[in-house]
Amino acid sequence: MRLINAKSLLLHEFYGTNIPPYVILSHTWGDDEVTFKDWENPSQARQKAGFAKIRGVCSKALGHNIDWVWVDTNCIDKTSSAELTEAINSMFDWYAQAEICYAYLSDVPSANAPVEDIGKSRWFSRGWTLQELLAPKKVTFYAADWSRLGSKAASLAGVISEATGVHRYFLTGTTPVQRACIAEKMSWLSKGRTTTRTEDMAYCMLGLFKINMPLLYGEGAKAFTRLQREIISTSNDHTIFCWTWDKSVPQGWTSFLAPAPAQFSGSGIFTPALLLAPNEFPDQEVSAYWMTNAGLSIRLPVIYTLKAYFVVFEASPKEKHGDNKMLTCFQICGFWRGGVLFVMRAPFPRQPVFIPRMSRLHLTVKTIMVMNRLDNAVAAMGWRSIKPGWASKAMLEHFEAPGQFKIPGIILAFDSRDVKKRWGILEQTHAAINNYFGVIKFDLTGSHSGPQVGAVLIHMVAEDGNRMSMAIGVKVHPHTVQPTWTAYSSAYLRAR
Repeated sequence: MRLINAKSLLLHEFYGTNIPPYVILSHTWGDDEVTFKDWENPSQARQKAGFAKIRGVCSKALGHNIDWVWVDTNCIDKTSSAELTEAINSMFDWYAQAEICYAYLSDVPSANAPVEDIGKSRWFSRGWTLQELLAPKKVTFYAADWSRLGSKAASLAGVISEATGVHRYFLTGTTPVQRACIAEKMSWLSKGRTTTRTEDMAYCMLGLFKINMPLLYGEGAKAFTRLQREIISTSNDHTIFCWTWDKSVPQGWTSFLAPAPAQFSGSGIFTPALLLAPNEFPDQEVSAYWMTNAGLSIRLPVIYTLKAYFVVFEASPKEKHGDNKMLTCFQICGFWRGGVLFVMRAPFPRQPVFIPRMSRLHLTVKTIMVMNRLDNAVAAMGWRSIKPGWASKAMLEHFEAPGQFKIPGIILAFDSRDVKKRWGILEQTHAAINNYFGVIKFDLTGSHSGPQVGAVLIHMVAEDGNRMSMAIGVKVHPHTVQPTWTAYSSAYLRAR
């Protein structure tokens, strides 16, 4: 790496373990920065507005008894694509190995500025400054006049946490930043951060995920998909799939991977969780996945519904992680071929939804192929009412407990694909249940001569507060016999 001698202002190159202690600068670029080529001509460099910033860094470094400085504007030859690729792939480590990082906020006039102005600085809106905040051990913030504003680990921790969404324990060093899950890191990037080039929204995250990959400027938004593919090749963290389908998702999107960081804006609530323990699926491999020419191949537990499927991930919402009661899933649509379920993610529910962990007893692990594209697009299924066949009647049994909620709609889910769609159920919007824990049972009649089906339902809650109910157990009874219910299952029904 190249470093500036803070005394002579000359550039020197260092390799391997011979790199001396240095200060590193984090800043936002202005219109008149000094480049590597400019620095070769001192008289020309001094005429640029960015020169004063570099000289200020050097002066502060000498005040801390450090003779060497790194600044991205003039220490990288950006005309060399090979050097730029190496620098971007090394950037996180360079910031992590610095003695101290100076974060220069050019739009905060002085230390006398109101503290809330610090959090509103443009510095907090740039993609690259996220890793520059998190990688170094020490980050000291300076105003435009080089007056000291504070440090990330002490006086400014609260302001920075509010502005970035990064929890204080990552800023103070109490918890290493690598302990954050994929979804949480992505949520930090989605919090109002931008880059000049679309591809840099992916490249600026390489270090945070310990990923190395070539730079392909011109690929646009594909860079973010490529980053996620690299991440899943080295990680089993299922929170990467926990993103929200918003209006900006391209039409016809099929992937389990998000098209852009913005889809992770609400994903900071998730955490990895071994909710599908190996002893619960002793003969089935869970969670193995790899990229193929057709798309992502992954083995996941599947819930069968009338018109679609749900896949369950090893992730849970943080606030419920302690009691380990919830599973995270989202809806998919697709078709079976050769024992493999070819699927796309359905756009609704938009966010992952939660179901009680007890429903794991009704899950079956299947191989799923998430297609890169659908030549014959499968219509995405939303939550909707299902009209009755010949007749339907509901029987509700519950245990009295505090709390009250309504069931806005019911999706009938079966444990087997062999159960046909001929049994319907009328959407229930009127049933108010004064309970907190209970069993909901439905008896359905497919026809006058057909068998009766009994279903045990559970309540499912979306993060946006929408409540849904889904059957986890089905009993088929002789067609002329009225079933007598016994304790078949129970559901944890939680009001939000």
